Amino acid sequence: MARQPKQMWRVYAFIGTYKEENGGNPPTREDIARHFSFSHQAADQHISRLHRKGRINFDPHGRVIQVGGRYEPPDS
Repeated sequence: MARQPKQMWRVYAFIGTYKEENGGNPPTREDIARHFSFSHQAADQHISRLHRKGRINFDPHGRVIQVGGRYEPPDS
């Protein structure tokens, strides 16, 4: 179970990195699934969790918008 939250934050970090590297364009669900070798369902679950936590939102076209800027991992 601990792996899911860690993967979720990796997805969040990937969204920011992808946008930086692609002129502000967000990744699609397919991009996320491909990058992490997830099924589309698994990518959707991570995206949904991030949305419920208020870390991402969606524009009117369904594209991912990060809330609160770039993810900075907590100090370990």
